[in-house]
Amino acid sequence: MKVAGTFLDLLPKDSFSPETTEDREGFVHPTYFEGNAEKAKQAFIVRDFQTAKLSLHEKRLEEFVKQAVGKYEGAAYDFEIVEQYRNMKDVW
Repeated sequence: MKVAGTFLDLLPKDSFSPETTEDREGFVHPTYFEGNAEKAKQAFIVRDFQTAKLSLHEKRLEEFVKQAVGKYEGAAYDFEIVEQYRNMKDVW
């Protein structure tokens, strides 16, 4: 849980989140957290009006995970991307 908390704390406080972005800026937003002393799970939504930028946001998010895990000896992580839906502009 400490690693998960460190990860959340590493996220920028003034950007990269819905409450700090405007208009068509992309963002990530935590939607789920579960954990105990041995294991924690977090889920995020990653949004952007430009589909090509989604992978950049995902890579940036994973970099924060790596930083958090690197602060704790023996810690490890899995990082999974699950696509929900596409921007309708890409579909039409």
